[in-house]
Amino acid sequence: MKKGLLTIAFLPAVMAALASCEPASPYDFVEADSSKGSVGYEIFVPSFSDSDGDGIGDFRGIENRVSYLSELGIRRVWLSPIHPSPSYHKYDVVDYYAVDEDYGTLEDFDSMVSALHEAGIDVVLDLVLNHTSDENPWFEQSARDRGEGKTGADSKADWYEWAEQGSGSGWSYSPLAKAAYRCAFSTDMPELNLDSSAVRAEIGKIASFWLNEHDVDGFRLDATTYYYDNDTAKNVEFLTFLRETCEQIKDDVYIVGEAWIDSQAALSSYAASGIRFFNFPTACAADGKGNLSTVAACTPGTRWSYYGEAVEEASSSFYEQSGKRGLTAFFISNHDEDRWATYFNAVDDGESRMKLAATMNILSPGTPWIYYGEEIKMTGRRSDDNSENDRLRRQGFVWGGGVEKCDTPDGGKDTNGDTPGALDELKNPSSLLSHYRRSINLRNAYNDLFEFGEFLEASFDGEKEVSFLISEGGSEYALVFNLTTSGQIELGDDYELLDSVCPDGTKSEVEGTTLKAGGYSATLLEKQS
Repeated sequence: MKKGLLTIAFLPAVMAALASCEPASPYDFVEADSSKGSVGYEIFVPSFSDSDGDGIGDFRGIENRVSYLSELGIRRVWLSPIHPSPSYHKYDVVDYYAVDEDYGTLEDFDSMVSALHEAGIDVVLDLVLNHTSDENPWFEQSARDRGEGKTGADSKADWYEWAEQGSGSGWSYSPLAKAAYRCAFSTDMPELNLDSSAVRAEIGKIASFWLNEHDVDGFRLDATTYYYDNDTAKNVEFLTFLRETCEQIKDDVYIVGEAWIDSQAALSSYAASGIRFFNFPTACAADGKGNLSTVAACTPGTRWSYYGEAVEEASSSFYEQSGKRGLTAFFISNHDEDRWATYFNAVDDGESRMKLAATMNILSPGTPWIYYGEEIKMTGRRSDDNSENDRLRRQGFVWGGGVEKCDTPDGGKDTNGDTPGALDELKNPSSLLSHYRRSINLRNAYNDLFEFGEFLEASFDGEKEVSFLISEGGSEYALVFNLTTSGQIELGDDYELLDSVCPDGTKSEVEGTTLKAGGYSATLLEKQS
């Protein structure tokens, strides 16, 4: 870790200097190549946009909102599972080669993909491979074949994890198979046997079907630590097989995995597979140091510096394991977590801190992700008695402008009746949504720098600023996050101001070697030779 390369001084005179800065128009964007940019957007399909009035989001609904995603600056969408399934969340697949009729037809899907591609937006499908639904025909045949002792090329007896004496939590007995099957999540979600060569061959066919025949751009992999429970080496081996299989089908395939691990070191071991991973240690840290959403809502202190350390550690450790940059995928929240707006209800400068946290996520290394609705401060959390489970985290997106939102899945209640809609917030230059647009625009304008640059934490003061030196393409840059209402930063060297994002619309300024930074701002500078 390198410190002291940037020093910060907070002076009363800075407030007067900043007051002279003219507010920047939220629509005065830096020119960005429309084909560049890596900011992703998670869509929980049944809750995003409903095209036929049945209260369930669908493919046509997403196609109808391509202009919104494009205006936000999104370059990649991750769709929650789309395959036929008995559950509302569809993480228990019945047929990997079809789409659930709640969402439309394959023709509707193809039309949506085409519209997204025309707007320069890639499509990433949620691929659930650790288990299937017990209603999947594979499972019934596997149980029957095992029970009858059937073997050979036509048998699926080894497609699931079976054991003669499997018992206790995570196992359930099948009379048809005369054996127990592993079910780590639920008895209606039997675990696939990923050691089976036939299962691996089938997975290759599934990947080809969606990448080749339906032109998707990649996959989000669910629950990768459960492929082989508590066996990192075997998980990495399978993930490497999957990456290589997909790369043989499509050269530029995008794959990102879910490995819910609190330790950066443990998570980075998965990068040896060569695929990207969501950075759970910064999104939901369990070590008491806090995470990006909660620290922004708390009094700044050592927790802010923890974020700086985590970004540097993630960037470097992923590179050490894989020899590649850009494999990290930072995020603030997702469909399995309480929505982050909940933390800001009674916090001083809560709106500004929320905007800064959003910018820090968007300007992180690798490929950052946004959860639908976080840009308009949607709320939703599990009830204390867990009676609502995850439904309230997955409520209908609030469009406003007279557009009906989707129903909360599975009969859940609506806690976003007072949330301003996105179509209205687009017209508000001081809204969180407009701030997201400005931050994403900056990201898109310098995407290679952020995605593939080497992030070195230059210095930090947990109460005042977090700064990074970034090396990319033979040039050096400084990325400075000001954590207070004003700041004057001595850079030590000559830097050219490239761009800045500030909640109140002001712009940072450079005078000599001094950076005058707006409150809760992010500033990008290039070092001069």
